[in-house]
Amino acid sequence: MQQLNPMVRWERRIGEQMFNRYKLDFEKFLARNNVTDPSELLKLSLLDATDLAEEFYDYMIAEKYSNSKASNAYTAVRSFYSHNGMKLGKVQKKFQGHAEYTTDYVCTQKQVIDMFQC
Repeated sequence: MQQLNPMVRWERRIGEQMFNRYKLDFEKFLARNNVTDPSELLKLSLLDATDLAEEFYDYMIAEKYSNSKASNAYTAVRSFYSHNGMKLGKVQKKFQGHAEYTTDYVCTQKQVIDMFQC
């Protein structure tokens, strides 16, 4: 019986459109870990695979990607493992995308009072 390439298996299971969306992030993951053959990743233990995915998320955050983009990249890695027979377990809340709002604006005392009066 012929062994199926992990990338081909992954694409067949999630569909071409989703595969193309995940592929760019997964290629960053491969480059970051100096992996040329994705099947090497499937030889890792579940704990090591989980650690690699989490390190990749932290790397994306350190590179100033948004939380949402980092979460999508993390999901791409988890998807690869999942569709190749390695279930990594439940996603921690930290890795789920959430909105980020930042501003340098400081409300005046009058504006705060007006907000409460509304």
